[in-house]
Amino acid sequence: MTPYATFNRFAKEELEEAVLYYEREAHGLGSAFVTTVERGLQQLLRFPESGRRIVGQIRAKPIGRFPYSILYSVQPYGIRVLAVMNQRRRPLYWVARE
Repeated sequence: MTPYATFNRFAKEELEEAVLYYEREAHGLGSAFVTTVERGLQQLLRFPESGRRIVGQIRAKPIGRFPYSILYSVQPYGIRVLAVMNQRRRPLYWVARE
């Protein structure tokens, strides 16, 4: 079975909001953000333990060009994305998510 990612609904909303923000800043920047997140997800699906463990079983993977991290847990099917976190936000706002 090919590993895959699922998103907490709040993480999906965060991703969509960030895309809209970056697209408003400059045409094409939202697409560049999505591409960067997708690349990060593909890396995590290949190497799920590669993110830094931050709380319990929750791991964080910075996505590079943008000040965001993918917060996730490793699952039997792949990964569960709990947050697409702006690194400049309050650090533990996502803790209650599954």
